[in-house]
Amino acid sequence: MSDLQVGVELVAEGFKKPTNSAVAPGDPDALYVSDQFGPLWRVDVRDGSKTMVADLSGLLVPVGLTIESGAHHVPDERGFLGVAFHPDFESNGLLYTHTSEPSDSGEPTFPSTLPPGERADHRAVLREWTVQRSADGTPSLDVDSSRVLFSIAEPQWNHNGGELLFGPDGMLYVHLGDGGGADDQNEQLWWIDPDDDGTYTLGPIAGHLDGGNAQDLSVPLGKILRIDVDGRGAPHGEYGVPADNPFVGVDGALGEIWAYGLRNPFQGSIDRATGDYWVGDVGQGDVEEIDVIQRGGNYGWNVREGAFWFAPRGFEQGSGTVVEEPVQPVPPELVDPVAQYDHEWGVAVIGGYVYRGPDQPALQGQYVFGDHHGGKLLVHSAEDPARQLRIAGSENNELGFSLTAFAEDAHGELYVMGSPHEGSGRIERIVPAGTDGMVTVPRGGVAAGAGGAADDGTAATVAGVAALAGATALVGVGIARRRTATR
Repeated sequence: MSDLQVGVELVAEGFKKPTNSAVAPGDPDALYVSDQFGPLWRVDVRDGSKTMVADLSGLLVPVGLTIESGAHHVPDERGFLGVAFHPDFESNGLLYTHTSEPSDSGEPTFPSTLPPGERADHRAVLREWTVQRSADGTPSLDVDSSRVLFSIAEPQWNHNGGELLFGPDGMLYVHLGDGGGADDQNEQLWWIDPDDDGTYTLGPIAGHLDGGNAQDLSVPLGKILRIDVDGRGAPHGEYGVPADNPFVGVDGALGEIWAYGLRNPFQGSIDRATGDYWVGDVGQGDVEEIDVIQRGGNYGWNVREGAFWFAPRGFEQGSGTVVEEPVQPVPPELVDPVAQYDHEWGVAVIGGYVYRGPDQPALQGQYVFGDHHGGKLLVHSAEDPARQLRIAGSENNELGFSLTAFAEDAHGELYVMGSPHEGSGRIERIVPAGTDGMVTVPRGGVAAGAGGAADDGTAATVAGVAALAGATALVGVGIARRRTATR
């Protein structure tokens, strides 16, 4: 692989906080972008002009947390989180949204993980809409067409996942986090709203099953679901359960589950050339990971964080940490991440896309992803360790804003989305910018194939998902420590 520097160029701005995007079949020159606060925008990638297709803010919980005494700032993870178009959109006009809605605005269609009488923070709702066009061709949502496919009681405000995407099989894949709080266990101190007055204070969380929601196949939280939006007859909503899903007919398991053991799989994508399914799963306090999703795969949370054993903190403020030996029962056949990095280097992974566009041959076939803080960009392939990309015009090789999502247009070109703060969100296109080399992630940073980092501080090269025998210098809770990967 050639060393590479990329550039970025502004496409559009004036969003609050873009969270996701989709391409509408038959509309190849536009990205449809979800804004966390409710708008759905059509952005023409040729000239950056944008049109509001819908405003879903009236459905949402109030986005933005009020913390007791105003002493803390905690970024809200609720809102308008995902959007996808039906593969037959040109003939049926159907669009799907993932929104965070008030818990008292409807009943969840899946059984709640909360104790009887305990109020959910909000509901995760999957809706179907019809897109209509005005005489001049401008698209808008038919507000009377909304159909709820399912809704889920979310115990806390964070770890909501968000991604919606249709696979080449025509099925819809829905990404869901573990229910929030920290560590995927009850009694952990976290920001909760016990009085339902919109003010969050520290208190013990509820709504997490023994062993964690992500590991329990009887609940949808911490999972990727695969459903047939054209079908009906599912026990938990208005859709069909594909007969070839891995847990159909398994006693005590939801047939909708495609993969599990995920903490907060906020962003994912399917390689348009190979069909490989890539997901960035946001870590707890130590490790960020990239996974390639397999049918029925268990990705380890909360037994593992990345490729390392995880120990929940218990009834204290804060979160757990990676440890040298497992402290919980170890499920069989855990699937290893294909890349990971620790919090000495970044704070929250943002999943991206395998590049398949025509403009940057050196990126062809490589997975481009990033980190939320500062907007670092990375690239990973089976032949090379994941490495940080140089960004032309940036002294520290960062975008200079908080990265919230990647986008891919109909032609395979990639975009980054984010904002320095709410109200100044932007979309920038990744463009060629010479061949001046890449930045190797510093000590304790990215390791391809979850192989850890070499003692000289360079990222270890491991093809595919290799044996996890190496050790990585990890930083967590402000204390540097050394931990050994699980295998």
